[in-house]
Amino acid sequence: MAPRRLVSRFVSRFRLNAPGTLGELPLALALVLGGFALCWVPTQTSFSQDVRTGAVVGTVGVPSGSAAGANVVLRDADDAPAAAGQSRLGDAVGDGGRFRIAGVPPGRYVLRVTLVGYERAEQPVQVRRGDTTSVDVELRRDRARLGEVTVRGGGSLTQQSTEAAAEQVRQVPGGANLVSLQDRELRPIATVASALEDEPGVVVQEFFGGNDQPRISIRGAGLQSNPQSRGLLLMHNGFPLNFADGSFVTGLVEPRMARHAEVYRGGNALGPGGATLGGAIDFVAPTGRSADGPQLKLTGGSYRTASGHAQYGWAGANTDVFVMGTGHRHDGFRQTNDEGERLTGHANVGYRWDDNLETRVYGTVATLGFNIPGPLNKQQLDADPTAVSRGVTPPRSLGPNVPLDRPRRETELYRAATRTTWRTGASASGHEVSVRAGAAYQYVEDDFRFPVGTGVRSTRSHDVTLNLDARRAGAVLGGEGTSVLGVSATLGDMDRGYFANERGRTGRRFADNEMQASTVRAFARQRVQFGTRLAATASISGILARREIDEALSSTSQRARYVAPKDKYVSFASSPATLDETYRGLRPAVGLQYAAAPALDLFAGVTRSYEPPTFNTLLSPSGGNPKKGPGQFQPRVLDAQSGTTVEVGTRRTRGRLQWDVVAYRTWLKNELLTTAALFGGAGSTSNAPVRTIHQGLETHVDLRLLDGMLADGSGAPDQLALEATYNLNDFYFDTDARNQLAGVPRHRLHAQLTYDHPVGLSVTPDLTWMPQRTPTDHANTIYQSPYALLGARAHYTVGPGWLDAGQLAVFVEAENLTGTTYASSYLVRDQVPNPPPAPLTSADVTSFIPGQGRTLQIGVTVGW
Repeated sequence: MAPRRLVSRFVSRFRLNAPGTLGELPLALALVLGGFALCWVPTQTSFSQDVRTGAVVGTVGVPSGSAAGANVVLRDADDAPAAAGQSRLGDAVGDGGRFRIAGVPPGRYVLRVTLVGYERAEQPVQVRRGDTTSVDVELRRDRARLGEVTVRGGGSLTQQSTEAAAEQVRQVPGGANLVSLQDRELRPIATVASALEDEPGVVVQEFFGGNDQPRISIRGAGLQSNPQSRGLLLMHNGFPLNFADGSFVTGLVEPRMARHAEVYRGGNALGPGGATLGGAIDFVAPTGRSADGPQLKLTGGSYRTASGHAQYGWAGANTDVFVMGTGHRHDGFRQTNDEGERLTGHANVGYRWDDNLETRVYGTVATLGFNIPGPLNKQQLDADPTAVSRGVTPPRSLGPNVPLDRPRRETELYRAATRTTWRTGASASGHEVSVRAGAAYQYVEDDFRFPVGTGVRSTRSHDVTLNLDARRAGAVLGGEGTSVLGVSATLGDMDRGYFANERGRTGRRFADNEMQASTVRAFARQRVQFGTRLAATASISGILARREIDEALSSTSQRARYVAPKDKYVSFASSPATLDETYRGLRPAVGLQYAAAPALDLFAGVTRSYEPPTFNTLLSPSGGNPKKGPGQFQPRVLDAQSGTTVEVGTRRTRGRLQWDVVAYRTWLKNELLTTAALFGGAGSTSNAPVRTIHQGLETHVDLRLLDGMLADGSGAPDQLALEATYNLNDFYFDTDARNQLAGVPRHRLHAQLTYDHPVGLSVTPDLTWMPQRTPTDHANTIYQSPYALLGARAHYTVGPGWLDAGQLAVFVEAENLTGTTYASSYLVRDQVPNPPPAPLTSADVTSFIPGQGRTLQIGVTVGW
């Protein structure tokens, strides 16, 4: 459908006088936003003269080794250089080369960095109220022939740096974490699973390996969908990858397009726009200001894996440009698991009109394709995990006929976006305001060939997103605070058809629907810093969503149904598949944060989540089996899922021992549960008949065990560090039976031990352990077995000066070293019954997705 039609529908659909559309929501939001607007009235009262009014964050790098221990000091720009020695504004550089100076009054400063054996560096810095200024410094050894100190600053206004994002995440009074992908050149990170494996609160279950459709679990959101396509907001550069109805294609996420990822778990995703239980993940790309120069990366390995990545960044006085392209192919270790490939291209161009105004334009193209080997039963899995199901074969198995049906998914994405950021200088009352406006258009073609029992789903989707937010920092409510007001709207038009799977080919059409989805969100957030330790955050958002389905098939009384054994068509009748539902919700949230020490925070929060159903949950075919196409096609009327979450936690971000620990409990009403039918396929969705509970523990610990074991002391010491992530997921129906919700392991641990030597060598063995069996159905009758996987990786880096090529890195990574046979995931069902014909039992139903066998990847990265 043309974008012009999309815009006209957007205008007509959301007029204030449209009966039955907005209802009582505008009045409620007007009262809420009006109350928050009072926070924008200047006040002269200050709680303390020592309140934190700004922050300076950044990194200090050296040619080789670590800059840990470097001294970073701020002095007033009008003071003499010697005054830096008396400044109380400073920090010591931590293990990761990072520093943070909080409590900085607004004004002009000079940042000084000193480290024994290196030239001193100084850089002018402008600090604004409530804002975070980012500065990256590169030190050079104190030898005259190496030249001057290089200092890189002046980051993008439209795309915040990794350091500024880390500060933003640290101010969230709940589950949130920053995933740094700046070292992706040292690993073959090409999948979501490899990018997020060490993150607290995030569980990724691979389906078939490579770039397919892994499940991403954050607090159990949307995990029952087969494959997962809801429960989480996926973003790239602050714009949604989700369709307007909230669904998404996981395989389109390319971690190599990002410099870092911001993970906001649950209701803590208000700022990025997430409303679901799972929250939001935003993959943020580099810019020409953060990744200057060219870089090339090549990787090859097991199962005919071949991968390439190339990028180039450039920054001038006012303009910066970043372009990148990636290619990845992977055959997988199972039969019919070949021909998996993904190609991605991305570019962004920024132009700074002046010091306070910048515009950035983004463009992304991605193609994805892979064959689907499907599930096995437990007996087949143990006998040969590389095998595929061959249909109903008593007494061995009951499942799809993969060689005949040839399941496959092919997806193409084209998107363009732009964002402009404008900020004011400090007013007479000391307040500063920044405004961001953005727009994005996304077109997706998605062709999914399910087994014959479901058919071939073909989707063409156009989506438009508009957003606007304003941010004000200054004195408020007796302290220093930041107020944010914003609104966003997404409108999507989706044309979807279902066709028979005619022995691996696209057959006759049996469904044709035009679908329109829209989501409008208004939000307000107020954060107030009382003194130097206590901060309070309150927010609210209102959501208005609409899902409309229209019938476009000429005759619904003669829907085609394919019978595979006879290679013929019959027909089935149904009424027109139409639906028009509107969903409204309010999401308040409150939180407290206490700084017990400069790098130690305690926090607690209460949040609400709200998730309207997607088109995949509202309408899908059913009634098929491994020998015959679907015989039913009717929409389902579903309620939106809503929940209340209480969480408490602590994080320490500096020192020998660092941690991030959050405990939470969520009470869910009308949880959307998608379960596969007996014979697999797309499955069906219903609201849980009783209240469900999601509670758990999200932990990450980073401990530096030893220093200076083998290094000779002439440079930075070598280090041995332990890093561990443990997630407890206790999700159950709130009944006397207390059955566990299927779809996610109750316990999961990932731990790694890393040895780093200053010559550039790093070696890391790792362990992934699921110690307890996990139910695959809500009745808790069939279980995924426990497993433990061993892996290892290593890299060697040659610093600048190597043949004038800048930096060279060689890496190797091995997974599942012991060749363990295990199920990485499974199809979720309500209950696995004893199916006909005899002697088949529930144990013969194909449910398990085998995990990959032993793999090895080797690669090289060169950067200039």
